Amino acid sequence: MPPKHIGLTGSIGAGKSTVAALLAAKGIPVYVADDAAKRLMSESASLQAAIEAAFGPGIYVDGVLQRKELAARAFGTPEATAQINALVHPAVHDDFVAWHQAQSSPYILREAAILFESGTFQTCDAIVLVEAPRDLRVERVMARSGMSREEVEQRMARQWPDAKKRSFLREGDFLIENDGDEAHLTHQVDVLHAELLQRSQRMSASFGLRFGFFFLVGVWTGFLAGVLFGMLAAVYSVAMMDADTLGIFGIITFISSSVAFFVSFPYGLAAAAVVGWVERSGRRKSQARNAVWLLQTVLFGVLMGIGLLDPVNYLFLIPISVNFFVGLWVTHRRMAKHEAYWAWDLEA
Repeated sequence: MPPKHIGLTGSIGAGKSTVAALLAAKGIPVYVADDAAKRLMSESASLQAAIEAAFGPGIYVDGVLQRKELAARAFGTPEATAQINALVHPAVHDDFVAWHQAQSSPYILREAAILFESGTFQTCDAIVLVEAPRDLRVERVMARSGMSREEVEQRMARQWPDAKKRSFLREGDFLIENDGDEAHLTHQVDVLHAELLQRSQRMSASFGLRFGFFFLVGVWTGFLAGVLFGMLAAVYSVAMMDADTLGIFGIITFISSSVAFFVSFPYGLAAAAVVGWVERSGRRKSQARNAVWLLQTVLFGVLMGIGLLDPVNYLFLIPISVNFFVGLWVTHRRMAKHEAYWAWDLEA
């Protein structure tokens, strides 16, 4: 299983590279998307051909990328910028996936300036957003690049504001404030590193553990359905003063709860497989909740469909359906509200 994928982003001059350097000093591998894009545009023959086809000849001279020429053609209009991004981002993503699979550290960092804008944040296990006061950011960029204040302001205007980026953060993500206090920044990075190490140590779950969880959910809700229908049978038999009704409802409850118990086996296997697939595919882990929700909804629909074959089936399918409906609600709510419940598998 590859390490946890942590996205690191922030506006120009915020200090995301400084945060990356501090974590790299602790032994954490860092994938810098901008550097990878430059490397691939210089080394990937297929990407070079696609860029020249889109922006015309002269972008490469004797195989060497003419960066000023590319910038003039690719970043002159929003449409051209979207076009170059559509070519470069998939190549960077494929390169990152191969790099990620080869790592063995507890977690890795993917530093990208446009993590949110490109949609890449959806594949991250967690996100670290670095922020800094605007005036401080301008001074930093001017000092390191030699650009004028106006040029820096123009570049900032093309990026999303911090407030918009912050709105994409979810439970389990991180916000680091880089206000120029080096000691404060180092402390925040130390806390971040400790938390990510703790998460990575408890992220790996065997298929058996996943199956056990979902199987127990099915069994528990099956038992709940049996209790509910047992109570219904008792109330009905008392109201009607018919002892035979209690026996009939008892048989139905026993059979439906038993069927629910056995249905929990394939349900547990399927749910465990779905969660495992979501984890291995590199998607954001909260998507596992939606995947399990969909699986349970499909099973609920199948059970109702069986009832259409013969109305008598509903005598058995109603308690079974209660089982899966309650199981759907309990599972999704538990997964959504209590991330610690997924200590051995999923985070945020």
